[in-house]
Amino acid sequence: MENGNIPDDAITASSSYVPNVGPKNGRLRVERAGGGWCPKQQVESGVREYLQVDLGGVHAVTGVQTQGRYDRGRGQEYAEEYTVEYLRPGMKEWREYRRWDGKRLFYGLRKCNRKCIKFHGVLV
Repeated sequence: MENGNIPDDAITASSSYVPNVGPKNGRLRVERAGGGWCPKQQVESGVREYLQVDLGGVHAVTGVQTQGRYDRGRGQEYAEEYTVEYLRPGMKEWREYRRWDGKRLFYGLRKCNRKCIKFHGVLV
C-alpha cells in the first residue's frame, strides 16, 4: 500500500475529520496535508471507525503496520488498539482475524510525537 500500487480510490473509510486527512492519507510515511487518516469523531467506547482497503482480488496479507499522524512532530492522533477484518469472494460477512493464540486485538501506538511504526504479522 505504501508504494502506491493500490490506488487512492481503493482506500475508503467510515468517516474523515476533514478531506485533507482522508483515507488516501492512511498510507505509511505520508506527509502531505498533515499526514495520516483521522476519523470524524474521537474513537472511544461504542464508537466504531474503520479504514478499508480493496486489494482488487485475492492476496495473502502477511502483516499490518500502524503509524500515528506525524505532521512534522505536531500530530497527536494514533491508534492504540485495533482489529483486522477481511472479506473474501463468496463470503457474505466480514470475518474478524484472530491470531494463532486466539487473540483478536492488536496493540498499536501509545504515543507518537516522532516517526514511529509498529508491525504485526498476520496471515489472511
